[in-house]
Amino acid sequence: EALQSLSLPEECKAMLLEATPLTLGVPVKERDKRQVAVAGFIGEVLKEMETKLLQDVIDSKMSSQEEVISAQMAALSAASQVQDARRRMEEMEEQLALRLSEDDAAGSTLGAVRARLAALQAAQAKAEEGQRQARQERELCIAACGCLQPDGGASTSLDHKALAALCAKLELEDSLLSTLPLILQKSHASRSYLERAASKLICEALQKHLSQVDSSS
Repeated sequence: EALQSLSLPEECKAMLLEATPLTLGVPVKERDKRQVAVAGFIGEVLKEMETKLLQDVIDSKMSSQEEVISAQMAALSAASQVQDARRRMEEMEEQLALRLSEDDAAGSTLGAVRARLAALQAAQAKAEEGQRQARQERELCIAACGCLQPDGGASTSLDHKALAALCAKLELEDSLLSTLPLILQKSHASRSYLERAASKLICEALQKHLSQVDSSS
Protein backbone atom coordinates (compact mmCIF):
# COMPACT_ATOMS: atom_id res chain seq x y z
CA GLU A 1 0.00 0.00 0.00
CA ALA A 2 2.85 2.37 0.81
CA LEU A 3 4.55 1.71 -2.53
CA GLN A 4 1.26 2.18 -4.40
CA SER A 5 0.95 5.69 -2.93
CA LEU A 6 4.31 6.87 -4.33
CA SER A 7 4.38 9.62 -6.93
CA LEU A 8 6.17 7.50 -9.50
CA PRO A 9 5.31 6.24 -13.00
CA GLU A 10 3.17 3.11 -12.93
CA GLU A 11 5.95 1.10 -14.56
CA CYS A 12 8.38 2.01 -11.75
CA LYS A 13 5.85 1.19 -9.04
CA ALA A 14 5.14 -2.16 -10.69
CA MET A 15 8.85 -2.96 -10.78
CA LEU A 16 9.26 -2.10 -7.08
CA LEU A 17 6.23 -4.19 -6.12
CA GLU A 18 7.67 -7.15 -8.00
CA ALA A 19 11.14 -6.63 -6.47
CA THR A 20 9.94 -6.36 -2.84
CA PRO A 21 9.42 -10.11 -2.14
CA LEU A 22 12.61 -10.93 -4.08
CA THR A 23 14.53 -8.55 -1.79
CA LEU A 24 13.00 -8.89 1.69
CA GLY A 25 12.79 -12.67 1.28
CA VAL A 26 16.62 -12.88 1.10
CA PRO A 27 18.72 -12.76 4.32
CA VAL A 28 20.49 -9.44 4.79
CA LYS A 29 24.01 -10.86 4.49
CA GLU A 30 23.17 -12.66 1.24
CA ARG A 31 21.70 -9.68 -0.64
CA ASP A 32 23.53 -8.20 -3.60
CA LYS A 33 23.93 -4.47 -4.04
CA ARG A 34 20.76 -4.13 -6.12
CA GLN A 35 18.65 -5.86 -3.46
CA VAL A 36 20.25 -3.64 -0.82
CA ALA A 37 19.26 -0.60 -2.93
CA VAL A 38 15.65 -1.77 -3.11
CA ALA A 39 15.57 -2.39 0.62
CA GLY A 40 16.87 1.13 1.31
CA PHE A 41 14.23 2.66 -0.91
CA ILE A 42 11.51 0.68 0.88
CA GLY A 43 12.92 1.89 4.18
CA GLU A 44 12.45 5.51 3.13
CA VAL A 45 8.87 4.73 2.18
CA LEU A 46 8.24 3.18 5.60
CA LYS A 47 9.67 6.26 7.28
CA GLU A 48 7.30 8.49 5.36
CA MET A 49 4.46 6.11 6.15
CA GLU A 50 5.30 6.26 9.87
CA THR A 51 5.29 10.06 9.86
CA LYS A 52 1.99 10.19 8.01
CA LEU A 53 0.37 7.65 10.34
CA LEU A 54 1.43 9.59 13.42
CA GLN A 55 0.23 12.90 12.02
CA ASP A 56 -3.10 11.50 10.79
CA VAL A 57 -3.87 9.87 14.13
CA ILE A 58 -3.02 12.98 16.15
CA ASP A 59 -4.91 15.37 13.85
CA SER A 60 -8.06 13.24 14.01
CA LYS A 61 -8.13 13.18 17.83
CA MET A 62 -7.63 16.83 18.80
CA SER A 63 -11.27 17.84 19.49
CA SER A 64 -11.05 17.17 23.25
CA GLN A 65 -8.59 16.14 25.92
CA GLU A 66 -9.85 12.56 25.84
CA GLU A 67 -9.47 12.50 22.10
CA VAL A 68 -5.93 13.87 22.39
CA ILE A 69 -5.00 11.09 24.81
CA SER A 70 -6.62 8.51 22.59
CA ALA A 71 -4.73 9.90 19.60
CA GLN A 72 -1.44 9.71 21.47
CA MET A 73 -2.08 6.10 22.44
CA ALA A 74 -3.00 5.23 18.88
CA ALA A 75 0.12 7.02 17.64
CA LEU A 76 2.29 5.02 20.01
CA SER A 77 0.65 1.83 18.82
CA ALA A 78 1.22 2.78 15.19
CA ALA A 79 4.82 3.73 15.92
CA SER A 80 5.39 0.39 17.63
CA GLN A 81 4.08 -1.47 14.60
CA VAL A 82 6.40 0.45 12.30
CA GLN A 83 9.44 0.39 14.59
CA ASP A 84 10.43 -3.22 13.93
CA ALA A 85 10.33 -2.70 10.19
CA ARG A 86 12.26 0.54 10.59
CA ARG A 87 15.06 -1.20 12.51
CA ARG A 88 15.39 -3.76 9.73
CA MET A 89 15.56 -1.00 7.16
CA GLU A 90 18.35 0.76 9.09
CA GLU A 91 20.61 -2.27 8.65
CA MET A 92 19.95 -2.22 4.92
CA GLU A 93 20.63 1.51 4.73
CA GLU A 94 24.07 1.05 6.31
CA GLN A 95 25.04 -1.49 3.66
CA LEU A 96 23.65 0.70 0.91
CA ALA A 97 25.67 3.72 2.11
CA LEU A 98 28.89 1.69 1.89
CA ARG A 99 28.30 0.27 -1.61
CA LEU A 100 26.26 2.65 -3.73
CA SER A 101 25.56 6.29 -4.31
CA GLU A 102 21.91 7.25 -4.47
CA ASP A 103 21.95 7.82 -8.25
CA ASP A 104 23.72 4.57 -9.03
CA ALA A 105 21.43 2.66 -6.68
CA ALA A 106 18.28 3.94 -8.39
CA GLY A 107 19.48 3.15 -11.90
CA SER A 108 20.98 -0.26 -11.16
CA THR A 109 17.96 -1.33 -9.11
CA LEU A 110 15.47 -0.73 -11.91
CA GLY A 111 17.73 -2.48 -14.39
CA ALA A 112 18.13 -5.46 -12.08
CA VAL A 113 14.38 -5.71 -11.53
CA ARG A 114 13.69 -5.69 -15.28
CA ALA A 115 16.37 -8.31 -15.91
CA ARG A 116 15.12 -10.51 -13.10
CA LEU A 117 11.53 -10.31 -14.32
CA ALA A 118 12.58 -11.12 -17.87
CA ALA A 119 14.61 -14.11 -16.67
CA LEU A 120 11.72 -15.43 -14.58
CA GLN A 121 9.27 -15.06 -17.46
CA ALA A 122 11.65 -16.80 -19.87
CA ALA A 123 12.24 -19.65 -17.41
CA GLN A 124 8.51 -20.07 -16.85
CA ALA A 125 7.78 -20.10 -20.59
CA LYS A 126 10.54 -22.64 -21.18
CA ALA A 127 9.24 -24.90 -18.41
CA GLU A 128 5.67 -24.71 -19.70
CA GLU A 129 6.80 -25.50 -23.24
CA GLY A 130 8.81 -28.46 -21.98
CA GLN A 131 5.81 -29.80 -20.08
CA ARG A 132 3.54 -29.36 -23.11
CA GLN A 133 6.00 -31.15 -25.39
CA ALA A 134 6.43 -33.98 -22.88
CA ARG A 135 2.65 -34.49 -22.70
CA GLN A 136 2.38 -34.58 -26.50
CA GLU A 137 5.25 -37.04 -26.85
CA ARG A 138 3.80 -39.28 -24.16
CA GLU A 139 0.40 -39.40 -25.87
CA LEU A 140 2.07 -40.00 -29.24
CA CYS A 141 4.20 -42.89 -27.90
CA ILE A 142 1.15 -44.60 -26.37
CA ALA A 143 -0.93 -44.23 -29.53
CA ALA A 144 1.87 -45.35 -31.86
CA CYS A 145 2.73 -48.42 -29.78
CA GLY A 146 -0.94 -49.35 -29.85
CA CYS A 147 -0.75 -49.49 -33.65
CA LEU A 148 2.67 -51.15 -33.87
CA GLN A 149 2.15 -53.98 -31.39
CA PRO A 150 0.90 -57.41 -32.57
CA ASP A 151 -2.68 -56.73 -31.51
CA GLY A 152 -2.72 -53.30 -33.16
CA GLY A 153 -4.39 -52.26 -36.36
CA ALA A 154 -3.80 -49.72 -39.07
CA SER A 155 -3.58 -46.09 -37.93
CA THR A 156 -6.48 -43.81 -38.84
CA SER A 157 -6.10 -40.87 -36.45
CA LEU A 158 -2.40 -40.94 -35.55
CA ASP A 159 -0.39 -37.83 -36.46
CA HIS A 160 2.10 -39.47 -38.85
CA LYS A 161 4.14 -36.29 -39.31
CA ALA A 162 4.57 -35.76 -35.57
CA LEU A 163 5.47 -39.44 -35.10
CA ALA A 164 8.07 -39.28 -37.86
CA ALA A 165 9.59 -36.19 -36.23
CA LEU A 166 9.72 -37.95 -32.85
CA CYS A 167 11.35 -41.05 -34.37
CA ALA A 168 13.93 -38.81 -36.05
CA LYS A 169 14.57 -37.15 -32.68
CA LEU A 170 15.20 -40.61 -31.20
CA GLU A 171 17.78 -41.16 -33.99
CA LEU A 172 16.20 -44.30 -35.40
CA GLU A 173 17.87 -45.76 -38.47
CA ASP A 174 16.87 -44.38 -41.86
CA SER A 175 15.56 -47.76 -42.92
CA LEU A 176 13.09 -47.76 -40.01
CA LEU A 177 12.03 -44.18 -40.69
CA SER A 178 11.35 -44.91 -44.36
CA THR A 179 9.36 -48.05 -43.49
CA LEU A 180 7.23 -46.39 -40.80
CA PRO A 181 4.58 -44.75 -43.07
CA LEU A 182 3.88 -48.06 -44.84
CA ILE A 183 3.68 -49.98 -41.55
CA LEU A 184 1.11 -47.56 -40.12
CA GLN A 185 -1.18 -48.16 -43.09
CA LYS A 186 -1.42 -51.89 -42.40
CA SER A 187 -2.74 -54.07 -39.63
CA HIS A 188 -0.22 -56.35 -37.92
CA ALA A 189 -1.60 -59.42 -39.74
CA SER A 190 -1.05 -57.86 -43.16
CA ARG A 191 2.52 -56.73 -42.49
CA SER A 192 5.46 -58.63 -43.93
CA TYR A 193 8.08 -60.30 -41.79
CA LEU A 194 10.46 -57.38 -42.21
CA GLU A 195 7.70 -54.87 -41.45
CA ARG A 196 6.83 -56.73 -38.25
CA ALA A 197 10.47 -56.71 -37.21
CA ALA A 198 10.66 -52.99 -37.94
CA SER A 199 7.43 -52.42 -35.96
CA LYS A 200 8.95 -54.16 -32.96
CA LEU A 201 12.15 -52.08 -33.06
CA ILE A 202 10.26 -48.81 -33.43
CA CYS A 203 7.85 -49.73 -30.64
CA GLU A 204 10.72 -50.61 -28.29
CA ALA A 205 12.37 -47.24 -28.97
CA LEU A 206 9.08 -45.42 -28.29
CA GLN A 207 8.47 -47.36 -25.08
CA LYS A 208 11.96 -46.52 -23.86
CA HIS A 209 11.37 -42.85 -24.58
CA LEU A 210 7.99 -43.04 -22.82
CA SER A 211 9.70 -44.39 -19.69
CA GLN A 212 12.17 -41.51 -19.78
CA VAL A 213 9.38 -38.96 -20.15
CA ASP A 214 7.43 -40.45 -17.23
CA SER A 215 10.51 -40.56 -14.98
CA SER A 216 11.34 -36.91 -15.63
CA SER A 217 7.82 -35.57 -15.06
